[in-house]
Formats: sequence, structure tokens, C-alpha cells
Amino acid sequence: MFFLWSKTTKIFCRPSCKSRIPNRENVIFLDKEEALKAGYRSCKRCKSGGEHLQ
Repeated sequence: MFFLWSKTTKIFCRPSCKSRIPNRENVIFLDKEEALKAGYRSCKRCKSGGEHLQ
């Protein structure tokens, strides 16, 4: 599964998230492990980090 990363907010989301979509030039498409290593945090709205599974 891939996620959208926002360079400006340092948040990663699922593509289906209902949160506001960042500008295209601020988006990177990669996976969750890479986002966490790069210092991004998961979206609180779509729970892209898997918090709902714990």
C-alpha cells in the first residue's frame, strides 16, 4: 500500500483520506516505513499509521 506524503506539513495519508488534499507539487508517493524513517507523522483523520489496529 502506498501513501501520500505532504512535504509542507510532514504528514502522510492514505489516498482515500477525506482531509484536505495538498498541492500536487508538495506531494510524494511512497510507503509508510519510508515516511516514518524520514520523520513524517501519520494522519490523525485516516489513521494511516495503523493506530486503530493497536
